[in-house]
Amino acid sequence: MYKLAVTDIDGTLIDSNGKISQKTLDTIKKVTDKGVAFTVCTGRNITKAMPIAKKLGLKVPFVCIDGIIIYDPIQGKPVLGMSMSKESVKKIVDLGAERNTFIEVSDGFKYYKYLPTKGHRKYDSFNKHDFTGRVRSYLGGIRYVQSPEELCRINGPIYQVVIGAEHEITREITSIVRKQGYESIEVRDRLWDEYLFINHQGMGKARGVKLLCDYFNISPKEVIAFGDEKNDIDMLELVGMGVAMDNAHDSVKEVADYVTLSNDNDGVAEALVKFFL
Repeated sequence: MYKLAVTDIDGTLIDSNGKISQKTLDTIKKVTDKGVAFTVCTGRNITKAMPIAKKLGLKVPFVCIDGIIIYDPIQGKPVLGMSMSKESVKKIVDLGAERNTFIEVSDGFKYYKYLPTKGHRKYDSFNKHDFTGRVRSYLGGIRYVQSPEELCRINGPIYQVVIGAEHEITREITSIVRKQGYESIEVRDRLWDEYLFINHQGMGKARGVKLLCDYFNISPKEVIAFGDEKNDIDMLELVGMGVAMDNAHDSVKEVADYVTLSNDNDGVAEALVKFFL
């Protein structure tokens, strides 16, 4: 019997319009009324995950930035997080700046982004650069800086640096980081094409789920998890029932135990009914 259901947000829980259907909300309530815990494990930062958490009425911790931060909505603060050293952040930012790349850093609540040219907007995923888009981005915790140096002057912990560039450049940066053995730093280079996600070693959604299991005092085999992208793979492999969306990347479907309907067809609700109701 599964005691915890964990879901990704984008491409999984929400539809292509960014909404959670009433059918899915109603199904989640029926499941939680039976005593099953439900929460999210997302690549989003806390600010962008919070509206979804509030819509779900979450009273239990949820996972942000691919397992790097655990946020407790009752305490209203992160309760666990693995930040990068300021020295490591500067080294990575410098590598990107020297090669004129898109650079993003996250402090858990905000994304700080440096775009050298308008052409680098293609790496600024999910954000539009018209007036309305800028307002929405700002409300979602996104801040644009004018120089790479500003990224290194951000106060507080930094949990992740993202580099966006052509393959030749991302391969070069990956090689430098791995050969020089930057202390406690890991490069995830296979999540999105032409992106590097750089963070403390050992991060990933599987780590986040393990921490949730510790919180609920259960085994990962007592968890069902939902996902659609490559950063969901380690989570789906870890749990007792890994569910891929019909719209998921083929590599995600390959590791899943079950493939449900797409996110536009209430796939999360369909699987919850199948396994719980």
